[in-house]
Amino acid sequence: MPEQRAEESDPRIPVVPGFARRGAASSPKAAGKALRGRVPRSSHASLVLPPDRPDAVRAVEESNRGRVPGLTPIRVGRMAATPFAFLRGAAGLMAHDLMGSPVTGVGAQLCGDAHAANFGLYG
Repeated sequence: MPEQRAEESDPRIPVVPGFARRGAASSPKAAGKALRGRVPRSSHASLVLPPDRPDAVRAVEESNRGRVPGLTPIRVGRMAATPFAFLRGAAGLMAHDLMGSPVTGVGAQLCGDAHAANFGLYG
């Protein structure tokens, strides 16, 4: 095993797989640029939907099962406002649509209300 630098062996700083190590010889920025070379942004420009894609209306109807019946029209109304609002309300359908898209290999642990707008990407 190669010798670790003093700051790399600090027990207070955990080593997390997929994250750059403190004092690493390679630059995280260079690693990101290399990754972009393998999976360029342009590879996300088109969406090819699989032939077995669930019908959007049917998917929303199915997702309403078990919800308070009086509130479902409000939910559907909010989802109908914009395409973005629809996808926020139909996360399962969006996940199905994106499952065939290019994968960078960068892992992320997200929980709660974790969507792109909450990361400032549309701001």
